[in-house]
Amino acid sequence: MSNTKYLKVNIVLRKDQHVFCKEHCINISKLSRNSIDNLKEKLKDSKFIKTKESPVNNDKEFLN
Repeated sequence: MSNTKYLKVNIVLRKDQHVFCKEHCINISKLSRNSIDNLKEKLKDSKFIKTKESPVNNDKEFLN
């Protein structure tokens, strides 16, 4: 059982009248708690990005 943790980042792109949402997955397992909080703060500043931290057992589970 792995302790891999991901930060799910939904990036919302606006082009003309269209809105595209793309989900990215950032592996935060090796980051310190402080680094993770800093990363979340930076992402919060962007008006088109929503984040959610999620524990994921493995890559396959995330991809499903």
